[in-house]
Amino acid sequence: MNNRITAQFDAWIIRQHNRLKQRIIHTGFFDEDAFQETYLMMRNTLTGNDYNRDFEALFIALYKQVLSYEYSREMRYFYPDPLFFIYLQSEATEPESEEEQPVPEEIQAKQVDEYVRYNFKAEDYLIFHLKFFDTMTWQGLIDYTGQSSATISRRLNNIKDRVRQHFKHIGMHHNMATL
Repeated sequence: MNNRITAQFDAWIIRQHNRLKQRIIHTGFFDEDAFQETYLMMRNTLTGNDYNRDFEALFIALYKQVLSYEYSREMRYFYPDPLFFIYLQSEATEPESEEEQPVPEEIQAKQVDEYVRYNFKAEDYLIFHLKFFDTMTWQGLIDYTGQSSATISRRLNNIKDRVRQHFKHIGMHHNMATL
C-alpha cells in the first residue's frame, strides 16, 4: 500500500512541480533546498492513511515548517570577514602580567552586529554590515552608496571607535584574536 501512495505522490509532484513552485513564490519566499527537503520528507512519511489527503495543502504546510527551520538554523551565526576583528583591534598596549589580567568574557560577532544595528543610523549600519559581514570591497561600497572613500572611511572609523569603547570594559581588544 505504501508503494502505491508513494507512486501516486511522485506522479502528482511531476505534474504539479512548476505550478507548486509558482504558488510558493507568490505566497512567500522560495528556497530550492527547502523545496527538495520537503519533497523528500513528505515522500518518506506517506502512509496508507494519506491516500485521500490533499497533497498540495500538506506539501505547503510542510514546506513552511522546513523553510522556517532552515532559516532559523542558518541565521544563528554570523560569519564575518577576519578583517572585521583586525580593524576593531586597538593599538597594542603594554602586556600586563598574567596575575593582573582579568578574565575577559567572550564577545561574539553577533553582539557587535547588534550593538551597531541599534546604536547607529540605518545607513551607517548598512555600510558596516556590507564591509565586515558581506565583505564588500571599498570600490563596491563607493559604487553602492555613491559616497567618497573618505566619507565611508570616516563613518566606519566612527563605528569602530564607538564599538571599541563600548566593549572595552569586557576586554574586547584582548579577545579579538580568539574570535
